[in-house]
Amino acid sequence: MKKIFIYLLFLFLILIYHQPVFYTVSDYFDESNNSSNVFSTQCWEAPLSPTLIAPNNNSSTNASDVNFSWQSTTSSCPIAVITYRFQLDDANDFTSPLITTPFSNDLSYFYNNIPEGEYWWRVQAEDQYGNVSTSETYYLIVDRTTPFSISLSITGSYTKKIEEKIINGDFETSDLSGWTSAGNVEILSSDVITDPDTIVIPPDGSRMVRIGNPNGSGNYVWENRLMGSFDAGAKSFSLNYNFFSRDYNPYDDPGFFIRLNGQEIFKLNTLAVNPFDQDDELARSTGWSEFYYDLSNHSDSKINLSLYAGNTGDQDVQSWVYVDKITTYFVSAPAHAIYTLTGDDNPGGSGINHFEYNIDGLGWQDGNNFGNTPPLSLHGNHTIQYRSVDNAGNYSPIYTVRVITDNISPNNINDLAVKLTTENTVTLTWSAPGNDGSTGRASQYDIRYSSTSTDCSGFNFDTATKVEKIPSPQEYGKTETLEVLGLNPQTKYCFAIKSADEAPNWSTLSNVVLTETTSGQVINVGDIVINELMWMGSSISNADEWIELRNMTDRTIDLSNFKLTKLSAGSEQDMAISFSGKSIAPQGYFLIANGNSYAGGDSQLKDSITPDIWDNSLDLSNTTLQIKLYWNDGTTDYIIDTAWNGETPTEGLYVTTSGQEKYYSMERTSIPGDGTNPLNWYTCIDEASTIDFFDGGADERGTPRAPNRSENEPLAHQKLLLRPKPAINLTLSDDKKTVSFAIKNITNYLKFSYELTYNSYNQPKGVIGSDVDLNGITEYTKQIDLATCSADVCTYDKNVNNIKLVIILIDQHGKKTKLEKTL
Repeated sequence: MKKIFIYLLFLFLILIYHQPVFYTVSDYFDESNNSSNVFSTQCWEAPLSPTLIAPNNNSSTNASDVNFSWQSTTSSCPIAVITYRFQLDDANDFTSPLITTPFSNDLSYFYNNIPEGEYWWRVQAEDQYGNVSTSETYYLIVDRTTPFSISLSITGSYTKKIEEKIINGDFETSDLSGWTSAGNVEILSSDVITDPDTIVIPPDGSRMVRIGNPNGSGNYVWENRLMGSFDAGAKSFSLNYNFFSRDYNPYDDPGFFIRLNGQEIFKLNTLAVNPFDQDDELARSTGWSEFYYDLSNHSDSKINLSLYAGNTGDQDVQSWVYVDKITTYFVSAPAHAIYTLTGDDNPGGSGINHFEYNIDGLGWQDGNNFGNTPPLSLHGNHTIQYRSVDNAGNYSPIYTVRVITDNISPNNINDLAVKLTTENTVTLTWSAPGNDGSTGRASQYDIRYSSTSTDCSGFNFDTATKVEKIPSPQEYGKTETLEVLGLNPQTKYCFAIKSADEAPNWSTLSNVVLTETTSGQVINVGDIVINELMWMGSSISNADEWIELRNMTDRTIDLSNFKLTKLSAGSEQDMAISFSGKSIAPQGYFLIANGNSYAGGDSQLKDSITPDIWDNSLDLSNTTLQIKLYWNDGTTDYIIDTAWNGETPTEGLYVTTSGQEKYYSMERTSIPGDGTNPLNWYTCIDEASTIDFFDGGADERGTPRAPNRSENEPLAHQKLLLRPKPAINLTLSDDKKTVSFAIKNITNYLKFSYELTYNSYNQPKGVIGSDVDLNGITEYTKQIDLATCSADVCTYDKNVNNIKLVIILIDQHGKKTKLEKTL
């Protein structure tokens, strides 16, 4: 009995102190019954957790077959027999595992043809007594899909992607899907002309589009149009063209031109193919050539592209053009440009590991930023290939883009001069610079001006007002002429100009010229223009017509002494429209609509688009259109503007085919020019205007009482492009007790709010003002005390710093313009 007692005591101590567990079997003699008893114990602790080997945790693979493996483990019990179970799940909670194997001696699991996806896996170890331990959980992505996207951006003073924005720019479809056309426009796989011998013109690709008519009677250049819209955001734009003409002298000037958002960016006349003025009427061409253009400064959300080709002086001897490969997947860049690769993997994919690029076939390199060194910095053509690699080792497709590096700036202009001044216009002239120095054609101009009380010694080009929508440069040495509108009477102005190529590389500053506008309030030609005509009516009726006037000046103009005329039966006839008591706001719009039965809700115009005048005598002609605007000084009528040339309007689009009806207004270019010249008009093709200005239910487009949308895309750009932009000055007094600010060029804004913030001893302070009326003034000034006030007692703040002023201007359309200034 004593021996049994000691043994039981020993077991008890083991239980108390949790000594290592193991199994024992001992035979003891029972003195009471002289029999042998067997006592046995089992391991009470589970085996050690298994260690996972492969695949590594948080790893990715693109393999079809995956071998999961782990190390064998041990137990504190020397007689334990350990087996293993593998578990795989698509969630980390293992509530419903995809795979659970039976316990076995295996130290791996081979998954043949494992599907793509995210997986979590673990291994459990069990001894023969049911004690189980579990490994940590490993995460695996199986990804055999190539990376989702990759983009190449180019950065300088801009950031733009190199990406395709144009649909069907190679015209490989059998129709003009993605485009709108008017006049003679046709897709061809090749073309044949007689000259008098037969000439076959192949496309630059497999198909091309022809604009204009090479045979028989030709169309005017403004009649033949290919039009399309694409999203902005790309760095460059290019197309291939083959311009033909049988004309000479150059009667077709231009015979081919291109506009982006209403701005002319390229044009050719017959001298481009017939420089020696041969009048044999043989068809001569440029051959397939490339035009490319920088889009870096285009901040609009949409870009409207229009291509025109045809005759200018007559319809007998033709000019036409073939166009192919219109694209934004192309780069023109300066030598200092930096290229950046970005991209994403597929949702649920393994993620991008790195990017690779290959320049001019010199071998693949890792990295996402490159450029600014040879070979990309060297002048000429280059090829960039790029791709991405995900964490599973999948390569994206290889993308290839062509780059033209230009490291030669145009010559600076040194003969800028003033040709003419009026009350609110200045006409400038200069000689066109070249592209690379003194050869070729530059890509764009930047013309700026500022007012002065003395001379131009303090002229600052960077802060001066920019003239927008400037026509494209001509060939080197040609004389350029530009009328700058929207200036103030009897005011001195300084003007200067820079030019840039397609990269862009900018020239140095031209000579600065000083001039002064004339005095008085006399109405001048161009002060008000006929800006838009809905000559075809609407889907309700062809009598649902309207005319829009535009004030090009910074002053309110009384319309009481104005009148409109129209052609009727070949003769000019007064419209019985009374402007008595009416006026047009500075830089504003004035809408006249046909009364008849369309006043109020019966017109297709939205109720929110309220005409200034409803009048039954509007009645515009669809075949002999010409509208004139007159001003009377008390004794004599003076023509202020004329719209169209008395012939059938070719701008504006009127389609009556059932199911394809279109009613698109004709809009004036932002630099109005001669209104009888069809080149100063274009068709509104903006899709959004259908919803913004019309009741809907039909394809009607136009911008009544608002900036012409095809030029000023989107509508948020409400300020007219040729008037001075609003600007603020902010000054701190010498004693640092007050701040003064002035807001200039605000005649087109109704009210504003402001917020002035600053720190005093690192404590934030601020002053807020809201809904301040402007009442048509040109400049607003205000002084603010930097003080803390309580019960009419103010204490000036000390140690003032970090002063910031934010101005929110609100125009007549409710659109907001934000200005900021810091000190």
